[in-house]
Amino acid sequence: MTMMFDTHAFVKRLSAAGMPEGQAEVLASEYADILDNRLATKDDLHQLQAHLEARIDAQGSHFDARIDAQGSHFDAQMAALRTDLEEQIADLRKDLEGQIGDLRKDLEGQIGDLRKDLEGQIADLRKDLEGQIGDLRKDLEGQIGDLRKDLTARIDAQNEHFNGQIETLREEGRRERAEMEQRLNGRIDAVRHELFRWFLWLFAGQTAVTVTLVVGLMKLLP
Repeated sequence: MTMMFDTHAFVKRLSAAGMPEGQAEVLASEYADILDNRLATKDDLHQLQAHLEARIDAQGSHFDARIDAQGSHFDAQMAALRTDLEEQIADLRKDLEGQIGDLRKDLEGQIGDLRKDLEGQIADLRKDLEGQIGDLRKDLEGQIGDLRKDLTARIDAQNEHFNGQIETLREEGRRERAEMEQRLNGRIDAVRHELFRWFLWLFAGQTAVTVTLVVGLMKLLP
């Protein structure tokens, strides 16, 4: 009876536990040969398992020791690097503080000179603008006066024109109203005449009916 043994999965498990891949492959090969050459009993399997666990523990202890040694060495290097960087940073801070101080003094002097120059230019510009604004105000006031006169004349002319048109419309409205009243009066007279004729016809009809009823009643009397 041959047992199926997954050497690839076995190598992956040993590598995950910390064993080098080469050793894990050799161990997997030996284990596969043992299973292929003879039927393994439970005792054989237990012994093999104990052997493998012992080797894995040994390899784990070995790697733990190496990791601890590398960690201590790395901590020492980090401490030395930290000390070196702190010293460099301190020197750089002093150098930058001095440069910043010199730059501040230089900039303050330049800013003071620039402020004086700008204040003078602003004062000159203000005087120039005030003069231009005064001239512009006078010019605009004159143009506004001329425009006001022109608009007043145009408005007066338009008012006269509109007043003439309004009077013409009023006159036309009076004529149309008179004509409409005449037409309405003619229609009203015609309606009155027609109503009178209808009333006479209705009265005649009612009279005829009454006479007919009276004659009929008289015939019925003994």
